[in-house]
Amino acid sequence: MRTLLSLLCMLALAAPAAADADTAIDSIGSSPTDDDRMAVKPNKKKKKKKKKKRGAAEETPPPPPPDTDKDGIIDETDGCLEEAEDVDGFEDGDGCPDPDNDGDEVLDADDACPDEAENKDGWDDEDGCPEAAPAIAPMTIDATLMDGTTVKGTLIRIVATDEDSENPEPTEPTELEVIVGDVDELSASWSNVRSLSAKKVKFSDSVDCYSEGVQELGEAMTWECTLKNRTTVKLSESDKKGSHLSNDRKMHRYDLKIDGIECSGDSCETVQSDRGLSIYLYKVLAFVQNDDEYAAVKSLQERLREMQKVQILKATFKPVE
Repeated sequence: MRTLLSLLCMLALAAPAAADADTAIDSIGSSPTDDDRMAVKPNKKKKKKKKKKRGAAEETPPPPPPDTDKDGIIDETDGCLEEAEDVDGFEDGDGCPDPDNDGDEVLDADDACPDEAENKDGWDDEDGCPEAAPAIAPMTIDATLMDGTTVKGTLIRIVATDEDSENPEPTEPTELEVIVGDVDELSASWSNVRSLSAKKVKFSDSVDCYSEGVQELGEAMTWECTLKNRTTVKLSESDKKGSHLSNDRKMHRYDLKIDGIECSGDSCETVQSDRGLSIYLYKVLAFVQNDDEYAAVKSLQERLREMQKVQILKATFKPVE
Protein backbone atom coordinates (compact mmCIF):
# COMPACT_ATOMS: atom_id res chain seq x y z
CA MET A 1 0.00 0.00 0.00
CA ARG A 2 2.81 2.33 0.95
CA THR A 3 4.56 1.41 -2.25
CA LEU A 4 1.52 2.42 -4.31
CA LEU A 5 1.23 5.83 -2.60
CA SER A 6 4.91 6.57 -3.19
CA LEU A 7 4.52 5.81 -6.90
CA LEU A 8 1.55 8.15 -7.28
CA CYS A 9 3.44 11.01 -5.61
CA MET A 10 6.38 10.64 -7.98
CA LEU A 11 4.10 10.71 -11.02
CA ALA A 12 2.39 13.85 -9.77
CA LEU A 13 5.67 15.70 -9.39
CA ALA A 14 6.98 14.62 -12.83
CA ALA A 15 3.89 15.83 -14.84
CA PRO A 16 4.52 19.67 -14.70
CA ALA A 17 8.18 19.27 -15.65
CA ALA A 18 7.18 17.27 -18.73
CA ALA A 19 4.67 19.93 -19.76
CA ASP A 20 7.33 22.64 -19.51
CA ALA A 21 9.67 20.53 -21.64
CA ASP A 22 7.03 20.14 -24.37
CA THR A 23 6.45 23.88 -24.43
CA ALA A 24 10.16 24.55 -24.77
CA ILE A 25 10.43 22.10 -27.66
CA ASP A 26 7.50 23.78 -29.44
CA SER A 27 9.16 27.19 -29.05
CA ILE A 28 12.41 25.97 -30.54
CA GLY A 29 10.68 24.60 -33.57
CA SER A 30 8.63 27.71 -34.46
CA SER A 31 9.76 31.13 -36.09
CA PRO A 32 8.55 34.57 -34.97
CA THR A 33 5.80 36.05 -37.13
CA ASP A 34 5.63 39.66 -38.55
CA ASP A 35 3.06 40.44 -35.91
CA ASP A 36 5.49 39.25 -33.31
CA ARG A 37 8.16 41.58 -34.71
CA MET A 38 5.81 44.60 -34.76
CA ALA A 39 4.86 43.81 -31.18
CA VAL A 40 8.49 44.12 -30.08
CA LYS A 41 9.36 47.77 -29.33
CA PRO A 42 12.92 49.05 -29.10
CA ASN A 43 13.99 49.99 -25.70
CA LYS A 44 14.53 53.75 -26.30
CA LYS A 45 14.76 56.30 -23.60
CA LYS A 46 12.51 59.31 -24.05
CA LYS A 47 13.98 62.75 -23.55
CA LYS A 48 12.38 64.51 -20.77
CA LYS A 49 11.07 67.92 -21.66
CA LYS A 50 12.02 70.67 -19.36
CA LYS A 51 9.04 72.04 -17.71
CA LYS A 52 8.71 75.79 -17.57
CA LYS A 53 8.34 77.11 -14.18
CA ARG A 54 4.93 78.39 -13.63
CA GLY A 55 4.71 82.15 -13.23
CA ALA A 56 8.24 82.91 -14.77
CA ALA A 57 8.09 85.76 -17.45
CA GLU A 58 10.39 85.90 -20.57
CA GLU A 59 13.28 88.41 -20.30
CA THR A 60 12.99 91.45 -22.73
CA PRO A 61 16.02 93.54 -23.85
CA PRO A 62 16.22 97.10 -22.52
CA PRO A 63 15.03 99.87 -24.93
CA PRO A 64 17.74 101.66 -26.97
CA PRO A 65 18.90 105.06 -25.69
CA PRO A 66 16.86 107.94 -27.12
CA ASP A 67 17.95 109.59 -30.41
CA THR A 68 15.50 112.40 -31.10
CA ASP A 69 16.80 113.49 -34.52
CA LYS A 70 17.59 109.92 -35.70
CA ASP A 71 21.15 110.74 -36.72
CA GLY A 72 22.72 107.78 -34.92
CA ILE A 73 24.07 109.92 -32.08
CA ILE A 74 22.24 109.39 -28.81
CA ASP A 75 20.70 112.38 -27.10
CA GLU A 76 23.09 112.13 -24.18
CA THR A 77 26.06 113.10 -26.40
CA ASP A 78 24.18 114.96 -29.19
CA GLY A 79 24.88 118.69 -29.23
CA CYS A 80 21.87 119.38 -31.46
CA LEU A 81 18.92 117.20 -30.45
CA GLU A 82 16.52 118.63 -33.03
CA GLU A 83 18.99 118.83 -35.96
CA ALA A 84 20.50 115.73 -37.55
CA GLU A 85 24.23 115.52 -38.07
CA ASP A 86 25.36 115.79 -41.71
CA VAL A 87 27.90 113.02 -42.05
CA ASP A 88 30.61 114.56 -44.21
CA GLY A 89 33.80 113.70 -42.39
CA PHE A 90 33.90 117.00 -40.48
CA GLU A 91 33.11 116.96 -36.74
CA ASP A 92 30.57 114.18 -37.27
CA GLY A 93 30.67 113.13 -33.62
CA ASP A 94 29.05 116.24 -32.12
CA GLY A 95 25.61 115.55 -33.58
CA CYS A 96 25.31 119.01 -35.17
CA PRO A 97 25.10 119.71 -38.92
CA ASP A 98 27.99 121.70 -40.41
CA PRO A 99 26.70 123.51 -43.51
CA ASP A 100 29.94 125.50 -43.89
CA ASN A 101 32.87 123.35 -42.78
CA ASP A 102 35.61 125.87 -43.45
CA GLY A 103 33.65 128.89 -42.24
CA ASP A 104 34.27 130.97 -45.36
CA GLU A 105 30.59 131.89 -45.79
CA VAL A 106 30.33 129.72 -48.92
CA LEU A 107 27.97 126.85 -48.07
CA ASP A 108 29.37 123.36 -48.57
CA ALA A 109 26.71 122.62 -51.19
CA ASP A 110 28.20 125.41 -53.36
CA ASP A 111 31.79 125.18 -52.11
CA ALA A 112 34.29 123.54 -54.46
CA CYS A 113 36.73 123.34 -51.52
CA PRO A 114 34.55 122.71 -48.42
CA ASP A 115 37.56 122.09 -46.16
CA GLU A 116 39.67 125.03 -47.41
CA ALA A 117 38.54 128.57 -46.69
CA GLU A 118 38.14 131.03 -49.55
CA ASN A 119 40.49 134.00 -49.40
CA LYS A 120 38.45 137.08 -50.20
CA ASP A 121 40.55 138.81 -52.83
CA GLY A 122 37.99 139.90 -55.41
CA TRP A 123 38.76 137.01 -57.76
CA ASP A 124 36.51 133.94 -57.96
CA ASP A 125 35.43 134.43 -54.35
CA GLU A 126 32.20 132.51 -54.98
CA ASP A 127 33.86 129.15 -55.73
CA GLY A 128 34.94 128.64 -52.11
CA CYS A 129 38.56 127.82 -53.00
CA PRO A 130 41.58 129.88 -51.95
CA GLU A 131 43.51 131.38 -54.80
CA ALA A 132 47.26 131.71 -55.05
CA ALA A 133 48.83 135.04 -54.20
CA PRO A 134 48.51 137.60 -57.03
CA ALA A 135 51.31 137.57 -59.57
CA ILE A 136 51.57 141.38 -59.52
CA ALA A 137 52.21 143.85 -56.74
CA PRO A 138 49.11 145.96 -55.96
CA MET A 139 48.75 149.26 -57.80
CA THR A 140 46.29 152.12 -57.63
CA ILE A 141 44.29 152.72 -60.81
CA ASP A 142 42.57 155.91 -61.93
CA ALA A 143 40.74 155.26 -65.19
CA THR A 144 38.31 156.97 -67.55
CA LEU A 145 36.35 154.69 -69.87
CA MET A 146 35.21 155.31 -73.44
CA ASP A 147 31.72 156.33 -72.31
CA GLY A 148 33.08 158.77 -69.71
CA THR A 149 32.67 156.51 -66.66
CA THR A 150 35.44 157.02 -64.10
CA VAL A 151 36.86 154.17 -62.01
CA LYS A 152 39.27 154.33 -59.09
CA GLY A 153 40.59 151.69 -56.71
CA THR A 154 43.42 149.25 -56.06
CA LEU A 155 44.38 146.86 -58.83
CA ILE A 156 45.09 143.58 -57.04
CA ARG A 157 45.14 140.98 -59.82
CA ILE A 158 45.35 140.72 -63.62
CA VAL A 159 43.95 137.65 -65.39
CA ALA A 160 44.52 137.11 -69.12
CA THR A 161 42.39 134.84 -71.30
CA ASP A 162 43.17 134.00 -74.92
CA GLU A 163 39.62 134.04 -76.28
CA ASP A 164 40.83 133.11 -79.75
CA SER A 165 41.95 129.73 -78.40
CA GLU A 166 39.66 126.70 -78.59
CA ASN A 167 40.26 125.80 -74.93
CA PRO A 168 41.47 128.96 -73.24
CA GLU A 169 43.28 128.66 -69.92
CA PRO A 170 43.33 131.88 -67.86
CA THR A 171 46.78 132.99 -66.72
CA GLU A 172 48.16 135.75 -64.54
CA PRO A 173 50.75 137.58 -66.59
CA THR A 174 53.48 139.61 -64.94
CA GLU A 175 54.52 141.23 -68.19
CA LEU A 176 52.97 143.08 -71.11
CA GLU A 177 54.11 142.72 -74.72
CA VAL A 178 55.08 146.08 -76.22
CA ILE A 179 56.35 147.20 -79.62
CA VAL A 180 58.31 150.44 -80.05
CA GLY A 181 58.22 152.31 -83.36
CA ASP A 182 56.81 149.22 -85.09
CA VAL A 183 60.32 147.73 -84.88
CA ASP A 184 61.55 146.87 -81.40
CA GLU A 185 59.55 144.32 -79.46
CA LEU A 186 59.97 143.95 -75.72
CA SER A 187 58.29 142.61 -72.60
CA ALA A 188 57.51 145.20 -69.94
CA SER A 189 56.66 144.38 -66.34
CA TRP A 190 53.17 145.43 -65.33
CA SER A 191 54.74 147.17 -62.35
CA ASN A 192 56.61 149.36 -64.88
CA VAL A 193 53.42 150.48 -66.63
CA ARG A 194 52.66 154.10 -65.81
CA SER A 195 49.65 154.61 -68.06
CA LEU A 196 47.44 153.15 -70.80
CA SER A 197 45.50 155.16 -73.37
CA ALA A 198 43.49 154.50 -76.53
CA LYS A 199 41.52 156.52 -79.06
CA LYS A 200 37.81 156.09 -79.48
CA VAL A 201 37.55 154.91 -83.07
CA LYS A 202 34.69 155.30 -85.50
CA PHE A 203 32.82 152.03 -85.20
CA SER A 204 31.95 151.48 -88.87
CA ASP A 205 35.55 152.05 -89.96
CA SER A 206 37.12 149.83 -87.34
CA VAL A 207 34.92 146.73 -87.13
CA ASP A 208 35.68 143.56 -89.06
CA CYS A 209 33.49 140.43 -89.20
CA TYR A 210 34.24 137.04 -90.75
CA SER A 211 33.51 133.35 -90.44
CA GLU A 212 35.87 130.90 -88.78
CA GLY A 213 35.81 128.55 -91.76
CA VAL A 214 34.53 124.97 -92.07
CA GLN A 215 32.82 123.61 -88.96
CA GLU A 216 32.40 120.07 -87.71
CA LEU A 217 29.47 118.15 -89.16
CA GLY A 218 26.26 119.23 -87.44
CA GLU A 219 27.76 122.37 -85.87
CA ALA A 220 26.57 125.88 -86.68
CA MET A 221 28.91 128.31 -88.39
CA THR A 222 31.16 130.33 -86.06
CA TRP A 223 31.29 134.07 -86.72
CA GLU A 224 33.79 136.49 -85.23
CA CYS A 225 33.90 140.27 -85.13
CA THR A 226 36.79 142.45 -83.98
CA LEU A 227 37.04 146.15 -83.22
CA LYS A 228 40.35 148.03 -83.36
CA ASN A 229 41.52 149.24 -79.97
CA ARG A 230 45.28 149.76 -80.26
CA THR A 231 46.52 150.91 -76.86
CA THR A 232 49.46 153.18 -76.13
CA VAL A 233 51.64 152.11 -73.21
CA LYS A 234 53.80 154.50 -71.19
CA LEU A 235 56.47 152.95 -69.01
CA SER A 236 58.07 154.42 -65.93
CA GLU A 237 61.44 153.28 -67.24
CA SER A 238 62.42 152.43 -70.82
CA ASP A 239 65.64 152.66 -72.82
CA LYS A 240 63.68 152.71 -76.09
CA LYS A 241 62.66 155.93 -77.75
CA GLY A 242 59.45 156.30 -79.69
CA SER A 243 55.80 155.38 -79.31
CA HIS A 244 55.20 152.29 -77.20
CA LEU A 245 52.14 150.29 -78.29
CA SER A 246 50.56 147.11 -77.00
CA ASN A 247 51.70 144.17 -79.11
CA ASP A 248 49.08 141.66 -77.94
CA ARG A 249 48.28 140.09 -81.29
CA LYS A 250 46.58 137.11 -79.63
CA MET A 251 43.85 139.51 -78.53
CA HIS A 252 43.76 138.50 -74.87
CA ARG A 253 41.00 139.71 -72.62
CA TYR A 254 42.53 141.25 -69.53
CA ASP A 255 40.38 141.15 -66.42
CA LEU A 256 41.61 143.83 -64.04
CA LYS A 257 40.42 142.91 -60.54
CA ILE A 258 39.97 146.09 -58.53
CA ASP A 259 39.44 146.37 -54.79
CA GLY A 260 37.70 149.33 -53.14
CA ILE A 261 36.05 150.49 -56.36
CA GLU A 262 34.93 154.11 -56.60
CA CYS A 263 32.83 154.53 -59.73
CA SER A 264 30.86 157.30 -61.39
CA GLY A 265 29.02 157.05 -64.72
CA ASP A 266 26.74 154.92 -66.88
CA SER A 267 28.85 151.75 -66.79
CA CYS A 268 29.21 151.50 -63.01
CA GLU A 269 26.74 148.64 -62.76
CA THR A 270 28.89 146.56 -65.10
CA VAL A 271 32.10 147.56 -63.32
CA GLN A 272 30.72 146.71 -59.90
CA SER A 273 29.30 143.40 -61.15
CA ASP A 274 32.65 142.42 -62.71
CA ARG A 275 34.58 143.76 -59.70
CA GLY A 276 36.80 145.56 -62.12
CA LEU A 277 37.36 146.02 -65.83
CA SER A 278 37.51 143.62 -68.78
CA ILE A 279 39.70 145.28 -71.39
CA TYR A 280 41.43 144.52 -74.68
CA LEU A 281 44.73 146.16 -75.64
CA TYR A 282 44.85 145.35 -79.36
CA LYS A 283 41.40 144.43 -80.67
CA VAL A 284 38.06 143.93 -78.92
CA LEU A 285 36.81 140.45 -79.76
CA ALA A 286 33.39 138.75 -79.87
CA PHE A 287 32.17 135.56 -81.55
CA VAL A 288 29.01 133.48 -81.90
CA GLN A 289 27.77 130.28 -83.57
CA ASN A 290 24.91 130.85 -85.98
CA ASP A 291 24.13 129.63 -89.51
CA ASP A 292 22.31 132.89 -90.22
CA GLU A 293 25.07 135.29 -91.28
CA TYR A 294 22.96 138.45 -91.00
CA ALA A 295 21.69 137.61 -87.51
CA ALA A 296 25.17 136.58 -86.36
CA VAL A 297 26.91 139.72 -87.56
CA LYS A 298 24.18 142.00 -86.25
CA SER A 299 24.29 140.47 -82.76
CA LEU A 300 28.09 140.61 -82.67
CA GLN A 301 28.22 144.27 -83.67
CA GLU A 302 25.67 145.16 -81.00
CA ARG A 303 27.78 143.32 -78.43
CA LEU A 304 30.96 145.07 -79.55
CA ARG A 305 29.31 148.50 -79.19
CA GLU A 306 28.53 147.66 -75.56
CA MET A 307 32.00 146.30 -74.95
CA GLN A 308 33.57 149.41 -76.47
CA LYS A 309 31.93 151.59 -73.81
CA VAL A 310 33.90 149.96 -70.99
CA GLN A 311 37.32 150.01 -72.69
CA ILE A 312 39.98 152.27 -71.23
CA LEU A 313 40.25 155.72 -72.74
CA LYS A 314 43.03 156.58 -70.32
CA ALA A 315 44.31 155.13 -67.06
CA THR A 316 47.21 155.81 -64.74
CA PHE A 317 48.84 153.35 -62.34
CA LYS A 318 50.95 153.85 -59.22
CA PRO A 319 52.55 151.24 -56.96
CA VAL A 320 50.95 150.89 -53.54
CA GLU A 321 53.51 151.87 -50.92
